[in-house]
Amino acid sequence: MTDAITREHVLKRNSTERLKLEKSPLDIIEELPAFAVRGYESVAEEDIVRLKWYGLYHDKPKTGYFMLRVKTPGGLLTPALMDAGWRAVALTAPEYRLAEVSRTFHGRDVFAPAAAYLAAGVPLERLGPAVTDPVRRPIPRSRLEDGTLIGEVLAVDRFGNLLTSIEAAQLVGLPGGRPGAVPVKVPVIVEVADRAVAGPVEAYLDGGDGRPTAIVGSTGRLEIFVRGARADQALGVGRGAPVRVRAGEG
Repeated sequence: MTDAITREHVLKRNSTERLKLEKSPLDIIEELPAFAVRGYESVAEEDIVRLKWYGLYHDKPKTGYFMLRVKTPGGLLTPALMDAGWRAVALTAPEYRLAEVSRTFHGRDVFAPAAAYLAAGVPLERLGPAVTDPVRRPIPRSRLEDGTLIGEVLAVDRFGNLLTSIEAAQLVGLPGGRPGAVPVKVPVIVEVADRAVAGPVEAYLDGGDGRPTAIVGSTGRLEIFVRGARADQALGVGRGAPVRVRAGEG
C-alpha cells in the first residue's frame, strides 16, 4: 500500500517541476540580453535548463555553444497566422544565414541564424522580403449548436493525449459560464465519440488512474488524457473523432 501521490511528492522527485515552480521558464527570454553581456560562464545551470522551453539546447560537446530547435512542420505556421498582427518574411538575405546552405538542413543553416539575429535585435524586415500570402493549412474549428460545443480531435501526441479543436475560451460562453471566468472552473460535460470523460481538471496529476480526463492544455485547447496510459487507446479513437461539450450542473 502506498500513499496517494501529492504535488509535494512530485516536486521532491522531479527537478524540472521544481525549476518551473521557482521561476517560469517562459520568463527566461527577458534575461537573454543580460546573459549575452555577462557571458556564458555567468549563466546558472538552472537557467540553462530553462532555455529548453524556447528550443535552445547545449550543442554538446562544444562548451558555450547552443543549438536552436525550430519546429515548422512542412514549413506551415497556420496557428500563428490565425490572429491579427502577424508579420512574415522570406529568409533570403545571405548575410543572415550560413555561408553554405544545405538542401536538407535549413533548421541549422537558415532558421537558427535568423533566430539568433532577431534575438540580437536585428529588425525582421532585414532578413528578407515581406510575405503577404503564406500558405495556410485548414484547421477544423468547433461550433456552438443548441448550447453544445461540437468539435473534433485534431491530433494525437506522442503520449496518446487527444488534442481537440475546442478552445478554452469557448467554455466560458456555455450556459453557466460568465465573462472573465476561468475555463477550467466552468461546469461542463465532455464527451468523446459519445463517451463521457472526467474533468476538466487543473493538472495531469488530478486525473484518476486509467480514466480518460479533460484538461486545458498548453495550446489553450481542450485535451483528453489518461494518467499513466494513453487516451487514444483507452477510448479507441484518433484524429477526427467527434468531441462534444455541454453545460453541466454548477
